[in-house]
Amino acid sequence: MLLHGFPPIAPAGTASHRCSTTRSRTLAPPRTARATARRARAPTRPAAYRLEELLADVLALLDAAGVSRAHVVGHDWRRRRWLLAANHPDRVATVTALSTPHPAALSRALRSDRGQQLKSWYMAAFQVPWVPERVVAALFHSIVVRTGMPLEDAERYAAHLAHADALAGPIGWYRATASSHVPAHRCRCRPPSSGAPRTPPSAGLRPS
Repeated sequence: MLLHGFPPIAPAGTASHRCSTTRSRTLAPPRTARATARRARAPTRPAAYRLEELLADVLALLDAAGVSRAHVVGHDWRRRRWLLAANHPDRVATVTALSTPHPAALSRALRSDRGQQLKSWYMAAFQVPWVPERVVAALFHSIVVRTGMPLEDAERYAAHLAHADALAGPIGWYRATASSHVPAHRCRCRPPSSGAPRTPPSAGLRPS
């Protein structure tokens, strides 16, 4: 299961193709399909973007695909794969996180590390209603071009997301985090004697 972060449209044909060539079945869902394909009908209630809704979508996809346990690889949007592994360890064989740390480590850094607080300023800015979508939409093309990604990919992302209505969903996930009710910091291995499933093996990778 490939769970991507931002930009929140289906990633990764390349990654999916590479997995398929090794005879691995790959699921790579777009995180905001309703917000991009049917913008006028995207959810507007903040509760629609809570973490429990996001996890329910992932579990429903596994159920629909007939997959009991999956190797989960997640990029960006820090909590989703960790929460899936922590709260549903029976559905996750392994978890691999790209770019972002465990949510407990990030939470500690946000409380005590000035550098991390400055780097994460956008999380607070996204709590403001209405304005962030429009500001990010106006700057979106230049933002993605400056990331250094291939220009063809940057143009494709901008075509989908350089619109305020298309960004309502992605920003909505940030706004709803504080009101979510999913335990966020339970990703610890339980002793075998407890009778509870172990948290799956995990790895974290960051670009050099």
